[in-house]
Amino acid sequence: MNIYSGKETGAVQGTLGERVVSKLMETIRGKDVMLVFDRFFTSMHLMETLKFPIVGTCTKTRKDVPNFATKLSKRGEAEFLVTKNGTMCARWLDSKEVMMLSNCHKAKYAKVNRTIKDGSKE
Repeated sequence: MNIYSGKETGAVQGTLGERVVSKLMETIRGKDVMLVFDRFFTSMHLMETLKFPIVGTCTKTRKDVPNFATKLSKRGEAEFLVTKNGTMCARWLDSKEVMMLSNCHKAKYAKVNRTIKDGSKE
């Protein structure tokens, strides 16, 4: 646990989220560990520098996140980009746009049947 007690002094690098993750990672002893973050902690810098598999949601305005050229218009549409370092950035349209970064997954589509409110399948 890392309790926030105000601004840190000294030459601390990175965003607040990156500093919290780095501090908590010092306690990891196992090798078979996957880290999962929400959008506050997820960054391209962490994806490319940490030695663990990482998955996390993120916002499209986050620094160094790849830019998607097209706009998603229909619910269920998805798009993937992979950086030169192998970090996958996926986005899809649900009720709103969702974006995810991963350094341990491949860009791959899977067909899923879902039930619409009227009872029909899509």
